[in-house]
Amino acid sequence: MKKPHHDVIRTIGRLLSIWCVVTLCAMPSTLQAAPPVRDQLTVMSRNLYLGADVYAAAQFLPDLQAASQYLWDNMQQTLFVARADAFADEVMRTRPDVIGLQEAATWYCRDAYAGSARIVYDYTQLLIDALVRRGVAYMVARAPAALPAQHTGFSIPTVPYITSVRDPVLFPGIFGSDTASCGFAVSDVLLVHATRVADVYRSGASDFVFDYTLVPGLLDMNRGYAWLDMHVGAQTVRVVSTHVEAFFYDNLQPYSIRQTKQLIHDLESTTSALIVLGDFNNDPHDPIPRGQLNTGARLTASVACPAQPVLLTTATADDTCNTYWMMRHAAYADVGPESMFGANATWGYSADLAGPAIDRLLESEFHQTALGLTARLDYIFVRNGASVVTADIIGNEWPHHGWPCTLDSQQQNAKGTALLLGLPYTDAHGCAPSDHAGVVATIRIHDSPSQITVPPYRVAHIYAYLLGFLGSVGLLWWAVRRRRQHQRLRPWRRQPHQVHNPA
Repeated sequence: MKKPHHDVIRTIGRLLSIWCVVTLCAMPSTLQAAPPVRDQLTVMSRNLYLGADVYAAAQFLPDLQAASQYLWDNMQQTLFVARADAFADEVMRTRPDVIGLQEAATWYCRDAYAGSARIVYDYTQLLIDALVRRGVAYMVARAPAALPAQHTGFSIPTVPYITSVRDPVLFPGIFGSDTASCGFAVSDVLLVHATRVADVYRSGASDFVFDYTLVPGLLDMNRGYAWLDMHVGAQTVRVVSTHVEAFFYDNLQPYSIRQTKQLIHDLESTTSALIVLGDFNNDPHDPIPRGQLNTGARLTASVACPAQPVLLTTATADDTCNTYWMMRHAAYADVGPESMFGANATWGYSADLAGPAIDRLLESEFHQTALGLTARLDYIFVRNGASVVTADIIGNEWPHHGWPCTLDSQQQNAKGTALLLGLPYTDAHGCAPSDHAGVVATIRIHDSPSQITVPPYRVAHIYAYLLGFLGSVGLLWWAVRRRRQHQRLRPWRRQPHQVHNPA
């Protein structure tokens, strides 16, 4: 028979055990899985690159057919069908909630003489498809009963005879001929992860009023921005993707300055947290002094655009001709990584994407930038209850990350550059995904009230659209008339040469 005091001790022990279990369960444990962070948003800004240099093509003007052929041939050398996988790999590594795309091009063609235009390459959809193959779903952000977060900017229309190009590989299977009339449209787009689609409650796009006209009435370099409003936990945030104009004239304030000024004004009434993603086409050190090595043809100092001070800070910087400092002086914080460090440059790969441009390697070494990238043009800015948690540069890992080049000449150029730099090289990563690197950041959203106002819907220069319509009609009339004259002359040209025989 057990002694009574043993039962008392056992009972006390059980009570102590129960108390310990309850107490330990109530205490936070580092071994427990951390709950999902509801006040953070990971965003990416990525310039996909049109695949061809529009300004280089301008050397062929007014011969639009030659310019169109140049653009098409260059685009085929930097084929986005192959590049899309490299971009998708970047997304898989960083897993952003929202992706801001710039130069998301759509190339479309029609039969050389008639027929409706059809899409040949859609960069946005090709990227989405590449992500689906990896088991991840993204889509163009679109709130219920709203416009999509996609701004379609400058474009070249398909005009029969005028923008006709030849492609004996692709076109016969589509049009039954090796010739078609082709053009493109370039967009700023916001993609959202499928799990965050329901959080988007407003979306839209707007034009910049000021744009650059390359071909009056036919090619206006219309720029603008796409935007969305979404819930992040109990907070709200507005996300914007934009691409301001790259072209400028010496000793004149660039078009991008007026566009950035409009962007700041349009977003001035935003009360929620604000994240602006984009290609602002200015390095913090622009305009650079005259005489300084400038292989990338960046903005140089002039009377209209004074050089930056030697001691460059937010307080001393001159924003007269610099979009980066305009944003900083408008109370936007740069999430980083530190934009004035050369190692964080985001632009400078060669136009054919075969690694760094050879002529920029010397400048890259002088400024101690990364692998031939000579300027920081891509940024993520935040304001109004948004702060950075982490930030990083992506897409600057060539030759460790890229895509297999289309041409043997690209492979040879890339391999030669890699050997020159003493870097390992593989054909699988021979070309860079874009001429830009990108930025990815995790942003904490706090103290962000519900957003009431929306960015104003603007249309760039109504007269430009009217001129574009009239110009297209005039070009079409000229092309048809030329065609008819050619047909009238053809029978005469086909007659055999008559030889007079006096006999």
